[in-house]
Amino acid sequence: MKTYRNFTTRSLAALAVAAALITAAAPVLSQPNTVGQPAVGASRQDRMREHVQTRLNRMAEQLKLEPSQQDAWNAYAKTAEGMAGTSLTRPAADADAAALVRFRAQRAAEQARKLNQLADATATLQQALTPEQRTVLNDLVRHPGGMDHARRFQRGPSAPAK
Repeated sequence: MKTYRNFTTRSLAALAVAAALITAAAPVLSQPNTVGQPAVGASRQDRMREHVQTRLNRMAEQLKLEPSQQDAWNAYAKTAEGMAGTSLTRPAADADAAALVRFRAQRAAEQARKLNQLADATATLQQALTPEQRTVLNDLVRHPGGMDHARRFQRGPSAPAK
């Protein structure tokens, strides 16, 4: 009987400690997880612009641009920065199916126009680059996340079969 009371007392004590810990931790646990997230108030377009700028900085570093190539680079960078965001107004939340599909078509057409502009800016940049820099640019465009990223997601076996 004494063992049963001892067990019950310990169980109740453990339950009381757990309840106290949960009560004390409730304010902390109710906060949203913000680790690795952008600053509060940063819009999706701001985050996209920041991502594009980081990528452009990395590209410029890897291309090792000469001063004579800076004008072509600046034109390319300005065009790439313009890729983020859209000037279109989203349809209302209660829009019908046709309006939603039209919006998607307009957004796709705008994206296609921007990609054509980027292709033109890329062609101009290529003309200003040395053959070695063109190879680097080709790799950067072919594998936007870098070669490690490309290897991680390549299809097929990563090593030849024995």
